[in-house]
Amino acid sequence: MSARMQIGQVEIKKRTAGLSDNPVIVDYWRRAKILKKDQVSTWEPGNDETPWCAAFIGAMLADCGIAGSHKALARSYETWGEAVMTGEAAMRWASIPLGAIVVLNRPSAGPTKGHVGFAVGAAEKHVELIGGNQNDSVSRAWFPKTRIVAVRWPKGEPASEYLLWGAAPPKARRTRTG
Repeated sequence: MSARMQIGQVEIKKRTAGLSDNPVIVDYWRRAKILKKDQVSTWEPGNDETPWCAAFIGAMLADCGIAGSHKALARSYETWGEAVMTGEAAMRWASIPLGAIVVLNRPSAGPTKGHVGFAVGAAEKHVELIGGNQNDSVSRAWFPKTRIVAVRWPKGEPASEYLLWGAAPPKARRTRTG
């Protein structure tokens, strides 16, 4: 199942009477085979309120027969797969492969916190990601390239198409992650 087909999956707020968790989001955890801290047994948090962007990425990779990081932290994808070399210095993220895993920092949340999504668009100063837990849903959203800490690709898989700078929204809106 592709990530694009998941757009619109949204958390069910606990205050909504009679409803529990979105079963599709809960299933991302199972499909991603998220590991407990002991790295041996699997952990299924069983809800859609736990930050789930890494579970979404892991589930989408698993659906393609590719093992994800098996960790709940977005920044676990910082060392997953292989690095994508996309330029130097000021042009570091000039081009990004379509579908690459982009790892972002969360400056206000500390050095171990982040967000992760699949690259689907690029502009001079922004990258567009399909990701989970973006405003509590699977959605497309623009992020500043200054937040990118890594662009990763599955080991041994060829990247076929690169995103070139396109038109970003005049003012990319802030997207809450995690």
